[in-house]
Amino acid sequence: MQYLIEEHLLTVDKIVDICHVTRRTARRWYSGETDIPKAMLRLLRLELTGRIMPESWPHYWRFNHIDMLEAESCYPALTWKTISWFNFTTIAWRESVAMIPPVVRRIDDLIARLPPLPDADIINLAQYRAELEYQQLKYSRVMESDKSRDEILAEEFEKRPSTD
Repeated sequence: MQYLIEEHLLTVDKIVDICHVTRRTARRWYSGETDIPKAMLRLLRLELTGRIMPESWPHYWRFNHIDMLEAESCYPALTWKTISWFNFTTIAWRESVAMIPPVVRRIDDLIARLPPLPDADIINLAQYRAELEYQQLKYSRVMESDKSRDEILAEEFEKRPSTD
């Protein structure tokens, strides 16, 4: 009984509602003055842990002898752990989906506050490639030559393609 009081916040009023007993009897059970009958204790435990089928559930759903939910179908029975996990994930999913619009609004607000981006310089691709090839050629000649670096650069400067 103490477990139900602590874990499920069992009150005298809940005992009265679930077991259909007088308030005086419920108070005696709650205080431990008298022992609660095993059937009533089991009823409280089943009700407070959600193991009594709600009226809205299909009539052919039931819990089997090993406490698994059977739905008389080709699918295996569900454990309480599976049912609880499904409930948790659906709640988490709803909360996550509900957060999307505020996040999108916040992102839009931050984007609107950004300073304008500077205009980018657009370069001529053919000109850039020619310059790159020139730099590669210059580097390879410097590495392979016996001439000084300055002599090679002077020769290359004269051969350099026009960038106009």
